[in-house]
Amino acid sequence: TVNEVVVESVSMSVGDGSTIEGDIGTVNVDMNNVDPVGGFQFYLSIDPAIASVVSAETTERTEGFTVSTGNGIVLVFSLTGDNISPGEGPVVNLGLSGDAVGTAELNLENLVVSDPYGNDMPTETSDGSFTVEDGDVEGCTDAEACNYDPEATLDNGSCEYYDECGECGGSGIPGGQCDCDGNVEDCAGECGGSLE
Repeated sequence: TVNEVVVESVSMSVGDGSTIEGDIGTVNVDMNNVDPVGGFQFYLSIDPAIASVVSAETTERTEGFTVSTGNGIVLVFSLTGDNISPGEGPVVNLGLSGDAVGTAELNLENLVVSDPYGNDMPTETSDGSFTVEDGDVEGCTDAEACNYDPEATLDNGSCEYYDECGECGGSGIPGGQCDCDGNVEDCAGECGGSLE
């Protein structure tokens, strides 16, 4: 008689993440496996107008493994014959660039998971999403300033204040003058007076 060994499906899921436009955010790819895994490969499907894969790094579960990435394809394997032990949790961290504001679905496609002998293992996948939000808006964030920008989220040092003449960012009463109208003191000390 031949005993057939039943191999449990390996479940892989990509998490949710976010960043601001022009920055890099991270998402985890998790694995739940009952049997040892020798390595895996997948294509991360994502709207290229919103984000793209810029890096892939191992986690505690895949420490010592080699990671290769290009054109959205991620390959994780061991050159020394190490295995991903049975368990659950992150197996690779992906760095995604936030190229444009929006939300993109993240799908693991063309997933191949191999056992320690290079045989294909059955798989299941779960999808995630990645949100790119507007970046910081630079401007004056002091509500007391005359050029306060309520849309600003990052103060850029441009705040200006009303001077004594009511001019935003003005330099006040010029030297030698006694008021904002350009008058000078007469000999009696009266501002704008007519005595000489």
